[in-house]
Amino acid sequence: MKCRVAFVSSLMLILYGCTDAASPPKTISRLLSTADRLEVTNHWYAFGGSITGAEVSKIAQAVASSRKNTIGAAMAWKNPHVWELEFRAGTNYLATIRTCAGVFEVAGIEYRDGSETLLASWKKLQAQLDQFDADGNSKSYK
Repeated sequence: MKCRVAFVSSLMLILYGCTDAASPPKTISRLLSTADRLEVTNHWYAFGGSITGAEVSKIAQAVASSRKNTIGAAMAWKNPHVWELEFRAGTNYLATIRTCAGVFEVAGIEYRDGSETLLASWKKLQAQLDQFDADGNSKSYK
């Protein structure tokens, strides 16, 4: 009987102890759901812009429904493809997350967006960045 109680207790500890990090903290998910604008920045190239409208809600939902990244090695967060997403509600700052290729980081833990919404947004940002050179001049000559 003692073995059964110990086994069940250990199983509960494993299941409930690990679920907290399996998805982003609920507090940040709730906070991001109030955002109406994103200020996006690629510090490597000193390039940025804003995202507004329905895309902000889609990204906030993607972050909330993400799961801990268990695929591959940890992300190298100091590379030219990392974008900072600064969530804002009106003039109020809410939070900042770093993202690269559909992976993002919250409190030192990496998460992956299974819906690929964040990946699609990242690809759009990278495409916009590719239109400009290091001096901020457009590469596309019309």
